[in-house]
Amino acid sequence: MQNYVLHVPETISNIESTISEESSYYLCKDYEVHFPANVKYDNSKYTLESIISLINTFAVFHAKVKVFDESKQFILSKVPIEVFKYKELEDGSYYYIKSLPHKHKDGPIVQGALWSNGMFYIKTYEDKIIEAVLYIDQYTKDLYKYP
Repeated sequence: MQNYVLHVPETISNIESTISEESSYYLCKDYEVHFPANVKYDNSKYTLESIISLINTFAVFHAKVKVFDESKQFILSKVPIEVFKYKELEDGSYYYIKSLPHKHKDGPIVQGALWSNGMFYIKTYEDKIIEAVLYIDQYTKDLYKYP
């Protein structure tokens, strides 16, 4: 049996980012601008527990990546295109997670994963999830009957 780590809120902190903190910041901040038709699940309408449950369902059963050939098809994949992480500062900007102690700045860690049909991120502070957000495309929402 093949061993791999699921890319879900409970384990994302154990997975290395595949892009820099700066790229992570802009991916997270600009996602909604570049994909305005995607459905957003966040704390404004749902409880933190229900969003985490939706993220787990998406990441384990419904996340897809594009096949890199002429077929232009998508396949189900538990492995995302990108994993991202950065530290969010009070003013909304980013900082480096692994900074030297004398340059340490306080703030929550934003971390998540991106697939072709959606992405999620969580904010943690002192190892506690304080916010979770899931974006999925309309096709995935309709096909798998997300709320």
